[in-house]
Amino acid sequence: MVRLTGDAGGSTLYFHDTAFSPEGDTLMFNTPDGIAIVDVAKIGTSGAQLEIVAPRARRGYFARHAREIYYDGSGSGTVTALNIDTRRTRDVSHARGLINSDGTLSVVKNGNAVDPDGTHPRPATRASVPQLLRMSPGRRMEELTPDQQYSVSKEDGLAARALNPTLQSFIFTNLGTGESRETGFQYGDLNHLQFNPVDPSLLLYCHEGTWHELDRTWTIRTDGSRMRLMHQRTMDMEINGH
Repeated sequence: MVRLTGDAGGSTLYFHDTAFSPEGDTLMFNTPDGIAIVDVAKIGTSGAQLEIVAPRARRGYFARHAREIYYDGSGSGTVTALNIDTRRTRDVSHARGLINSDGTLSVVKNGNAVDPDGTHPRPATRASVPQLLRMSPGRRMEELTPDQQYSVSKEDGLAARALNPTLQSFIFTNLGTGESRETGFQYGDLNHLQFNPVDPSLLLYCHEGTWHELDRTWTIRTDGSRMRLMHQRTMDMEINGH
């Protein structure tokens, strides 16, 4: 076990964000002072000194195609790219949100989408069933262990997000021309957007909520085609996540 941060602490990136440079030689993570990097080969030695490269910045991730860290440099949703070798920064023209593997497109979700042509009717509201009945049928809350009680309470909160979801969509932007396309209209809380590391036209995402009740994991092409559920449940309470 090797500690990289000081007393103020730090945190790794969320699981779907790219924490390593394309060559794998540099690791990035968050600290209270901003985004830091460290030389991977020096971890475990006295030379493993973290360096703050983007003060006060967070929500960064490594580009797949260049030695750059993308992050929100202004707090307004625009994207700044920082070269980890030269420390030079540049504004990524037209970029909003997540950038794909070859740096040609970005994507954000629209959580308040409007049905463009009347072909997306709202689904029926799902019945609210206490997660205690779903997860531990026939038992009372006080009969559960503290960990089990925590799990039930957490799932009750997640389940509420899927009872009557809003219409949401994706907005893909061409970083060369600035042209945007809104597509992928669907009812659900879209989350964990992740471009494929080698296919720049493929996006992975999820419907947020209870894993054992939702159709959780999906992919879509950046032109809006081939929206695909990655796993079809075959029995009640079967869990699929990512």
